Amino acid sequence: MNPELTFISVILGAVVALITIVSTILGVGWKLGKIASGIRLEIAEIKGMMGVSSERIAQLERRVESIEKTCHGNAASCRRKAKTR
Repeated sequence: MNPELTFISVILGAVVALITIVSTILGVGWKLGKIASGIRLEIAEIKGMMGVSSERIAQLERRVESIEKTCHGNAASCRRKAKTR
């Protein structure tokens, strides 16, 4: 076999191996990036749900305070107002 041909085939094999390794590393990095992006999205959704829940709790606390202010110690009228709301 010709030594120049052998040298060229070894160089081409090394180039193909290098391209394969680099593309594998890039593929794994891309996949990990997709996973991290999905995790960030889920965290944002959870934060959004928690924000809605805390706002709902604040609304309920305001309603309880308004009921307490309107009752002024009168238990019977307080129960009636609480049932109607």
